[in-house]
Amino acid sequence: MARPTLPSSHLRLRRVVFRITKSEHFRLSHRAAQLNLSVNDLARRLMLEAIAKPHQDSPAPTTAILKELY
Repeated sequence: MARPTLPSSHLRLRRVVFRITKSEHFRLSHRAAQLNLSVNDLARRLMLEAIAKPHQDSPAPTTAILKELY
């Protein structure tokens, strides 16, 4: 039996790729195993959690800094 079709708002069409060190991968895979998750699923959850809440200790970029970036 085929899986049900997801609504377009739930489709995952974009990828985020980044490199990590061997020790970072070891720590990530160890934690993923503890949580019974794949390394990819844990990295995804951590990333989404990090962008969902604003950092309290980092100031917002000033207009001058933003102008330098663009």
